[in-house]
Amino acid sequence: AVTICNSRLLQRAAQDGQVPEVFKFTYLRTGTPLFAITLHVGLCCAFACVTSLKVLTTMAVIVSWVFYLLCFIAIFILRYRDEINPKFKVPIVIPGILILFSVLLIIA
Repeated sequence: AVTICNSRLLQRAAQDGQVPEVFKFTYLRTGTPLFAITLHVGLCCAFACVTSLKVLTTMAVIVSWVFYLLCFIAIFILRYRDEINPKFKVPIVIPGILILFSVLLIIA
């Protein structure tokens, strides 16, 4: 599932012009992003050959918590922008606790 999601993200980035256009190519019969999946699977195989599973798992968890941290910080930034009027507001204590928790997890 991660391979499919990440390859679609790479395909969308190629459509927006953020990565080379070769990643826009989709397989005609199924519509899957062929080169994006090939790159993702190739990188996964290369990382699996170079390092241990424990190191890969640790890196994946740390990177995912860094992205969670960035999302929690984005809640603070978006809350105080004037041009954005959300339908509901998250109590500011919740992202504050989550930022503290994710920083502690990343450091530990």
